[in-house]
Amino acid sequence: MKKQTLKTAVAVALFAAFLTPSKVSAQWNEDKNYVSLITFTEEDGEFYASSPDVARTKDGKFWLTYKMYEKDGVHTYLELFDKDLHRLFEQPIKVNHYMTPTWWSKNGLAVASDGSALVSIADSRTECKGMSYEEITAEDFDAHSFQPTIYKINQDGDFEWGLDGITYETLQYAPYSQIMVIGDDIYWKIIDATEDWEIGGPYLMRLDNDGNYGYDEFKRIGGQFIPSTNGDFLVVNGMSEVMRYDRDCNNVWSEPVTFDRFSCSSMAMDPYQLASDGEGGVAVAFLRNMGKFSHNVRVQYINGDGELGFGIEGLDTYAPQEFEHSYPIISSNNKTKEILVNFISNFDNHNFTFNSSKFSYNGEYLWGDVGKEMASKKSQSGFCYSPKASRPVDQDEWIVFYSDNIGFADESLCITRIDKDGNKIWKKVIGRSIDIWDTNLFCDEEASYIFWRDENKDRGIHALRIFNDGTFETPAGIDENEIYDGDPIAYYSIDGKKLATPQKGINIAKYSDGKTRKIIK
Repeated sequence: MKKQTLKTAVAVALFAAFLTPSKVSAQWNEDKNYVSLITFTEEDGEFYASSPDVARTKDGKFWLTYKMYEKDGVHTYLELFDKDLHRLFEQPIKVNHYMTPTWWSKNGLAVASDGSALVSIADSRTECKGMSYEEITAEDFDAHSFQPTIYKINQDGDFEWGLDGITYETLQYAPYSQIMVIGDDIYWKIIDATEDWEIGGPYLMRLDNDGNYGYDEFKRIGGQFIPSTNGDFLVVNGMSEVMRYDRDCNNVWSEPVTFDRFSCSSMAMDPYQLASDGEGGVAVAFLRNMGKFSHNVRVQYINGDGELGFGIEGLDTYAPQEFEHSYPIISSNNKTKEILVNFISNFDNHNFTFNSSKFSYNGEYLWGDVGKEMASKKSQSGFCYSPKASRPVDQDEWIVFYSDNIGFADESLCITRIDKDGNKIWKKVIGRSIDIWDTNLFCDEEASYIFWRDENKDRGIHALRIFNDGTFETPAGIDENEIYDGDPIAYYSIDGKKLATPQKGINIAKYSDGKTRKIIK
């Protein structure tokens, strides 16, 4: 496949003039006040900088995509931030110069093995090409096409696969696409939404870093994808089945594994919550119906050999089934071989709790049949909590992100660290009257980084960094970017006391050359 490379300045010059979102100078917060990457006002409209997505490179940079509704349709923009959250491009890159008359098509964003951004969109280059926004009629909107396209843009802003990207011309109604990267392999998953059953449905293509196809034709494999081991991947489909495939889409297992006898009740594009076990397997959480207006959260674990850890029927996160449970999120600790599921319970339609249940890989309820209650409230209006993300820290503790909802678009972001028994170590509450959408969480050994879009009073795309000990400020005099060789010769607390060994939280490590750096235990 022919490769075309243009520098950002040249590429932008070829594009039509575009609206640049309001920007503020960004770097990571040093207190509980989050950072605004993009700000906008009510006059800008609810689709200003909408549908943000974030991906992180191996060296700690952050790619950001979002959509802008403009006079000639909707366009996707791309930005790059360094590890300290400073912008690396002078202006956002306008990815698609063909019109997309709607903002609800699903973008895909991932990072290639060389650190480049991979962006997939759906545009109307076939049906609406050459038409101005003023020329499009309501009939055109009803019949417009969504032609799937994928772009590769490197950290210098070059379009490595050309300004037109790589497109699949046969599909004309495919508004949804996603990207998964395993090693040097790029998997492009497309969902065609046409009612023609012979055409509609899932498509999968493998690409290399030069944009060459890995298959002679698209594969018809659908579901939610997650990497396995040895270059393989798992696919979880809507029939509560999982199959392992190799990179050529050959079955690794003799047949799909049915992991629950109840079908998922969600109508979302990605109805399952997935967490890798780091050894080729996956933990799955999802909703199932229990009757009229009633659901329960189901959880299952499947190892890399297709063996069920929780039996053929899986487990309920809250064993007594007489209540409404919903909105699960899932994470796994691959060192301790444990699974954490966070969810909401509704008792008698107005007593709400935010719960956490922990399981071993062999199906033990580690926190009892009903788990641990993280928060509770009584609400006649129905506003309560919304789980956002969680992740393990250190050996056997967890950090959980959720929102406390008082009313419509009136939330606070809550961050809680809990110990191995579910007891609270610390809790931080961020903001008030914010509206948290499109969250993205990234973690390393020292800190968590969370991004979201707010449509309430403080409109914009925001980000926040919090260290594992619950602090926000990097200790003074410590260079986080410098690389240190050898082992430390001494440890100190933040207030300067010498320590025999590092304590839990932030420590100062001193090296033989006199340099110091922050470490978090």
